[in-house]
Amino acid sequence: MNIREIRKQSGLTLEEVAESLDVAHSTVLRWEKAETSPPMKKLEALASLFKVTLAQLIDSPGSSTPPLPSNVVAIGRQPNMDAVTTVPEIDVRAGMGGGGEASVDYWHDENGNSFPRDAVKEQWQFPTEHIRVKLSTPPEKAVIIEVEGDSMSPTLHSGDHVMINTADTRPSPPGIFAINDGLGLVVKRLEFIPHSEPMTCRVSSDNKHHSEYERSAEELQVIGRVVWFGRKV
Repeated sequence: MNIREIRKQSGLTLEEVAESLDVAHSTVLRWEKAETSPPMKKLEALASLFKVTLAQLIDSPGSSTPPLPSNVVAIGRQPNMDAVTTVPEIDVRAGMGGGGEASVDYWHDENGNSFPRDAVKEQWQFPTEHIRVKLSTPPEKAVIIEVEGDSMSPTLHSGDHVMINTADTRPSPPGIFAINDGLGLVVKRLEFIPHSEPMTCRVSSDNKHHSEYERSAEELQVIGRVVWFGRKV
């Protein structure tokens, strides 16, 4: 038995499951095809929705359910340390100063985020468990972009590559994010301003020669949190 069979036995459609769990239809479809693993909270929600136990959902005989999430421990089952995830590098530069290059084409993710692109420039490979555990990022939500400019120096240099967790778009806690601030795609530090009305974020640089500024939450399009960077030596 697998997720698809359990869903059908429950009399639910893909759309009903997606709506109940607040995920995209395609996300549930990938779970059913064992292409990706549901996070632990979603597994628990699935089990509750299907009225089965978590063990029944995970360990059903003949199951094609994806492997256990990395934070689930089961006797005799270990994470697949050989699994590799291919992360796309989007061919758009995040300007850490004057903004990213303009384009008429946009890349979209399942969270409704988008940013300009020409094409997928490269394919990077990372151990899946490293992305999931060390970087706390769903592997299917990771993208890479190249950054330019000096506004985040010395933390980030022009030409660095950063991995973005597009599932993490809320600057709480504060951190470094890829954002579209209305002027272009930039990589900046982002934090909520407490008690602001309307809700406002402070956008700042690590290079103190660049001034910080504020944008309302409605003016900002947060692409995702920066969780990793790579630098040429």
